Amino acid sequence: MPVSKNTPPLLFEVSSLENAFQIGGHPWHYIITPNKKKQKGVFHICALKDNSLAKNGIQEMECCSLESDWIYFHPDASGRIIHVGPNQVK
Repeated sequence: MPVSKNTPPLLFEVSSLENAFQIGGHPWHYIITPNKKKQKGVFHICALKDNSLAKNGIQEMECCSLESDWIYFHPDASGRIIHVGPNQVK
């Protein structure tokens, strides 16, 4: 059987610092750390359907610590987002 050298069409492409990428929420959104600023602690939440920035879609947290902050979609599928830093939770 011959092997096809054709690749399937690209469905989605996004660039993120250090490969940080999550999908969640309803309707579907994704969270990335943008490459443009090369700055940790800044997250963008965008709609999966058209890559538009969500309302309050830029989340930043000042971290004066060696510990970095992290962000994720709440596990209860409510669409909420939890942003945790060394000394605060949003």
